[in-house]
Amino acid sequence: MFILKLLVLINLSVISASDYYEILGVQRSANVNEIRKAFKKLALTLHPDKNKDDADAQERFIKVNRAYEVLKDENKRKHYDLHGDDENTSKLRPSYKSYAYYQSFGLYDDDPFVVTLTMSDFESTVDLASEGGRPWFIKFYSPLCSHCHVAAPIWSKLASEISGAVMFGAVNCEEDWQVCRSARITSYPSYVFYPEEDLLIGSKTKEELRNYILERLRIDLIRIKSQEFWEREKLNHDNWLLILENSHYVQPEYYIIAGMLRGLLGVAVVHCGIIPCSEFKPVNKNEITSDLVYLRKHQDVWISAAIENGDPREVMTRVLHNLPDINYLTPDAFEIITKQLELGSTAPLLVYFQLGAATDLDLEIKKLTALLPSFNIGRVQCARWSELCRSLSINRYPMVAVYKRGGGHEMFHGRITLDTIARFAKESAAATNFKEFNPDEFGRAINQGPVLVDFYAPWCPPCLRLLPELRKASAEFDPSVISFASIDCTIHMELCRQHSVNVYPTTMLYNMTKKPMTLGGRKANLIVEFVEDTIRPKVIDLTLDSFYEMVGKKQTDCLWLVGFFTHWCGPCQQMEPQYRKLAKMMLEIPKVKIGRVDCEEEVELCREQGVKYYPHLRLYPFGSKGLNTVMVHSGMQRDAQSLRRWLHNFIPSPVKELTPHLFKSAVASGEPWLIDFYAPWCGHCTVFEPDFITIGQKLEGQITTGKVNCDEYYQLCQELSIPGYPTVRYFGVGISRSGEEIYSQKPETIYEEALRLLKVSRKHDEL
Repeated sequence: MFILKLLVLINLSVISASDYYEILGVQRSANVNEIRKAFKKLALTLHPDKNKDDADAQERFIKVNRAYEVLKDENKRKHYDLHGDDENTSKLRPSYKSYAYYQSFGLYDDDPFVVTLTMSDFESTVDLASEGGRPWFIKFYSPLCSHCHVAAPIWSKLASEISGAVMFGAVNCEEDWQVCRSARITSYPSYVFYPEEDLLIGSKTKEELRNYILERLRIDLIRIKSQEFWEREKLNHDNWLLILENSHYVQPEYYIIAGMLRGLLGVAVVHCGIIPCSEFKPVNKNEITSDLVYLRKHQDVWISAAIENGDPREVMTRVLHNLPDINYLTPDAFEIITKQLELGSTAPLLVYFQLGAATDLDLEIKKLTALLPSFNIGRVQCARWSELCRSLSINRYPMVAVYKRGGGHEMFHGRITLDTIARFAKESAAATNFKEFNPDEFGRAINQGPVLVDFYAPWCPPCLRLLPELRKASAEFDPSVISFASIDCTIHMELCRQHSVNVYPTTMLYNMTKKPMTLGGRKANLIVEFVEDTIRPKVIDLTLDSFYEMVGKKQTDCLWLVGFFTHWCGPCQQMEPQYRKLAKMMLEIPKVKIGRVDCEEEVELCREQGVKYYPHLRLYPFGSKGLNTVMVHSGMQRDAQSLRRWLHNFIPSPVKELTPHLFKSAVASGEPWLIDFYAPWCGHCTVFEPDFITIGQKLEGQITTGKVNCDEYYQLCQELSIPGYPTVRYFGVGISRSGEEIYSQKPETIYEEALRLLKVSRKHDEL
């Protein structure tokens, strides 16, 4: 009777709920795994096949299925969070799978030793394995595959025995077909061992899979064969697990134990037939059989404790129990440590927030003391200190945060494994100029100085990929110049709405009085470039007054390129980084100015100039009288290189076009020349031409620059043995008749090498 009432309550709540998160019973920050697990429970309860006498069963299940279809998909979920669902669920066609499918849906979702991987975390997980983390053995399966179901208990059992030495993962190829396609999976079940990417296909016995893993384990197992060797080795670790063995045979379990404890303490096999083992054994253990002894160094005294069972998982659990515990923090202790960090304490704090009784993962967290030796590590029991956790916006468990030197913190949103936590902790602690904001901190920051703010959702894969890049970029700037921050839009939804965040991630640079600028590239080098160009702009912002004063003077000795933009124009946003890049390229030519007009701010100016589309580029050449002479860029190629080549058509070039006769006269004169040998059809030559003109302008008065068309004057280039195009050679006193080739196309290298050769020529001329 109780069960029946419970089902009725669930059904009614699903019918009445309109929010998809409420329908599935998950938080807005829930990841794909949590959403799938919640859906599976509802599917097994509410599926029409199980409720054939209920007239509303199909309508109810369509609603649940729609909630799942939207929230599991990254793009649909972004749209739903910001705008709701455009579809009318009452008009949706019935579309769902059979009850039997959902019974096997997510085979390993509830397995404590197998991690179900999705598109959002698969790539970062296998990357960790190649970066020195624990290897991953991943099973690719389909719920429709009968062999996969037969193999499921074998995989779960193996994971329960070996997980820790190797991480076990599973990918449902019906749900995450993109992952399986990228891994080149063509049949089920398939197994891939990372980082080697070794592929194993078809049904396998537990023994076959176990041996396959043992051949690929990364271990640091030492075999102690002399007292002298032990005296040297024991200094390498503060804690040791010694396996006392009469036999010379090293059992497979020893390798598994060593793999599970890798990086945490030393693991060694002591051959008792060669060196006496009595000194290692606790006083109550007299028999010399196969024993495991845990040794812990305490004030230069080795304390031993016997471990009875040789089962790898039990051994690891016993060792972890023997290791010093991680302290539980009270609110007062937490406040003291974070205040010390604000005042400059150098040891960052990693906090593990948990709820309820300790789990296997809570015990494994002890391993972080070895992986993060420079950190303070603490736990907070949120069931006891709920007010503290609520004030810190802890809304799921377990949760990890890093509190940094100088103040500020970051929450970890990736897959909770020791390797991912350790990598996050190191990156986050190093990025002291990057922190997580709440609305009050955000309000203060944007009024105090430049700040780059990333608005994100923790379930959004592109968001999680961007965060490490922002950390790297933040390290390139002092906080006094610009600070970096993130805002979790699943917690601070209203703030994100106020700032017109309509996609995740959205990253904007706030520069006090200026309108926020949206970040383009999402790699650290592009972020650094964007910030530098914004806070130290190479593009000159023009207003109504400055435009007529600077560009519209009666007579100007400068060339001006002026771009007319708006913030809402998509092509303008695409062109913006290229326009900044162009301005940086043209810095070498001081009389060339790159300007910008914001037509949302300067409405009157843009109307007076008759600007009717965006982006609109106008060039005012050298010697133009006011605004009478203007060239409009009408080409579709708006990248920096194309715009630069177009600009150079209007810049007087110091580079002289040489015929064979002029070339021979130039070389015979003994004057220093730098000559570019090119062909008009050569793409590299076209790209290089503006660089060579810039070099010529910088060398003007010291070295004359010229160019020879090798397509037109083929015989001359053949006589000089020109190997390819473009080729740059220096000619002068003391240099061979064929010239001295400069083996580079980098402008700075050519410029420096030309000046070096000029000095050589002058010395030779003096002689």
